[in-house]
Amino acid sequence: MTIGILTPLQMIAGATLSNNTGVSVANTWTAAYSAYSSTSLISTYFSAVSAAYSNIAANISNATLSNMVTFCTGTVPALADNTPAAYASLGTNALSGFTGIINSQANQDLGNGSTTVFAQIFPAAQSYVVATNDYINSSINSQTYLGSTFTSMNSLITGSLTDVTVAMETFGADLTALGNLIDLDNLGNFGSPAALLRQLSTLTSLTPGVNSALIQAGLTDDSISQLTDSSVNVSDSYQRLAYLGMKNVTGTELTQVLAIFGVTTPYITTMADLLNPAKIFPNSYPSLTVRTYNQNITSVLRAIYDNNQATVNSKLLLYLPQFVLTQGNLTTIPYQRLARIVPSDQALASKAIQVSLQQIKNISSLSLPQLATAFSNMETTRDLPAISALQQAVPASVAAFYAADYATGTGPNGTLVLTDLIGAAVGIPYTSDLTNVTTTINSMNTAGIFGTLIVTYNRMTATVNGDYNVGNLGNVVIPPGPGAGSYGNRDAALNALISNAASEVSGIQGAYPAQSGNLNTNFTDMAASLTLERTNLSLATIDIPNLPTTGRGPIMGFVQNLPSYGLDTQKNGPSQFLETVADLNTQGGQAIVACLREGRNAAFLNAVNIGLDTSIPVAPTDIPPQANLIPSTYSEAEAANLVVK
Repeated sequence: MTIGILTPLQMIAGATLSNNTGVSVANTWTAAYSAYSSTSLISTYFSAVSAAYSNIAANISNATLSNMVTFCTGTVPALADNTPAAYASLGTNALSGFTGIINSQANQDLGNGSTTVFAQIFPAAQSYVVATNDYINSSINSQTYLGSTFTSMNSLITGSLTDVTVAMETFGADLTALGNLIDLDNLGNFGSPAALLRQLSTLTSLTPGVNSALIQAGLTDDSISQLTDSSVNVSDSYQRLAYLGMKNVTGTELTQVLAIFGVTTPYITTMADLLNPAKIFPNSYPSLTVRTYNQNITSVLRAIYDNNQATVNSKLLLYLPQFVLTQGNLTTIPYQRLARIVPSDQALASKAIQVSLQQIKNISSLSLPQLATAFSNMETTRDLPAISALQQAVPASVAAFYAADYATGTGPNGTLVLTDLIGAAVGIPYTSDLTNVTTTINSMNTAGIFGTLIVTYNRMTATVNGDYNVGNLGNVVIPPGPGAGSYGNRDAALNALISNAASEVSGIQGAYPAQSGNLNTNFTDMAASLTLERTNLSLATIDIPNLPTTGRGPIMGFVQNLPSYGLDTQKNGPSQFLETVADLNTQGGQAIVACLREGRNAAFLNAVNIGLDTSIPVAPTDIPPQANLIPSTYSEAEAANLVVK
C-alpha cells in the first residue's frame, strides 16, 4: 500500500478549517466578558457612553468624550472599564472599554474569522516559543553544565585538541607522517616496547629482522610471544631487553618496519627511535602541552618540553596524576616502571602525552590517521583575545542578559508558553481575572456601595439625551443629587457629571481599599498580560493585520502538523490551546481535538511497535498521462557519428 500523509481525522479537520470554521474564542472568556459587561454598574456606564458618542444633537466635544472613557484610569479602572493608567499604550475602546480591547485581541489571535490567518499565527507563535525557550534554558544550564571542567574556549571548540598543542597543523602533519604507528586504544602503554611490538603484530607478524634483533638481545620465543600478546602483563625486564634489541633494528630491517607502519618521519635511525616522542614528533614536540590540575581544582597547560632541545619539563613529576606516575594497572604501565625500560626523560614525556591525548573524547575509538586529519583541520580562537580570555563558557553577564530580556514568559524560569503570545483567544489569564472582577463588583453592588455612582452614570445618559434641558437655548439643569446645578449646554453638564463620577470612584477606593485593591490587581494583571502578548507577537515578527487572509497553503500545513502539536501537553501549550479554541459544536472542531489525541496515540503505539493504518494512500487511482519530453539519449547511428575516426 502506498504510504499517505493524511489521516481521516486530518481530512475532516481540513475541510472545516478551509471553510473558515472549526475554531472560536474560548467560550469561558466570552461568558466572563458578557458577565462583566452585564453588571448593573458597567451596563449603566456603557449606556451613557453609547449615548454620548451617538447623539449628535448633544454636541459633546472630543475632549469630554475622551475624559468620559478615561476618568478612573488612575484610581479603580474596573469601575468604568478603563485601561489602567500604567498601560495607556494599550489604547482605549470607547464603546466597549478595556475588556473590549482584550476581546478584540482574542478575535485577532484567531485571525478575525479567517482560519488562513490563524493557520499562520499558530505555528509562527509556537516556533517562536520553542526557539526562545532554547535560549532561555541554554542560558540557565550554561552556568552549570560544564561544572568546574571548563578550561578555555579553545579547548571547548576543538574537543580538547588544543590541550595537546595549539600548533594544530604542525602536529597534524607529524601525526600524518606516523601512519598507523600508535594504537590510540592502548595509550596507557604509549612509549613502551610492548605497545610498539603489539601494534606491529596487529598490522602484520614480526619481521624476521625484528625477531632476530630481539633474540640477540636475550629474549626467547616465549618472551617475544608475551611481548606481542595484549592480554599479558609482560615483565619490565622483557621490555628492557626488547628496547635494547630495537636499538639494533636499523637499515633495511628498519625500512621494512617503517613501511609496515606507514611512517615517513625523517631521521628515524633505529626502531627504538619510534618510542621517543621527540623523534616521532620532530616538528611539534616543543609546543606539546598537558593539562594539569592544582589542589584547588584549577588547571594549567604545562609544557611537556622545556625547549626545542628535547629537554623534558621535570615539573611534570609533581603535577601529572598518580595513576600514570606510580599506580598503573594490569593493562597499563606507569612512569615508575617505564623509566626502568626506556630513558627516564623519554618515559616522562610519553606519560604526559598519554594524559594529554586521553582528554580527547572517544580517542580510543579513533585511528591515528583520523586523529591526524582532525588536528590538521582544526581552527582556534587565535586573534580573538576576548574569547580566548574567557574563564567561563558563557559569562554570567550573558546569562543575565537572557534572563532579563528573553525570560519574560509565564512558564518555569521565565520560559514562554503559547498563551504568552496568543492567550487572549483562550482567555488565559483574562477569564479568571475578569471573573474575579465581576464577583467583586456584584458583591460591592449588593452592599449598596455603587448607589451614587450608578445614579451618576444614569444622569450622564439623561443629560446627553436632553432630559435635563430647559427652554430652547440649550441650558441644562440637573436636579438635586450627583452633578446638580445649571449648565450652559449638555457638554458642560456631562463634564460635571464625569468629574463627579471620578470623585465618587476615588471615594470608593479610599473607603473600600481591599475590594478596590482586588479590582486593580486583576485589571492590572490583564493589562500586563495583554502587553506581554503584543510585545511577544512583535518580537516574533507576527504582524497579524498584514497576514494574507486567503489561500489554502497555511491551512494544509497546519492540519498536517496537528498530530505533532498533540505531543506537547505542557500547561498553556499547543494541545491545551487547540482543545480550548476547537469548536466542539462542529464535526471539524471535534476532529481537531481528535487529531491531537491521534498524535499522542501514534507516539505510544510506535514506541511499542504496534502498527497503524490511519494514513490514507496518496497515490492517484489513475496514473496521470506522461509528457512527451525532448529526447535525451542517442541512437546507435547517432552515437557512431559522434566518434572521432
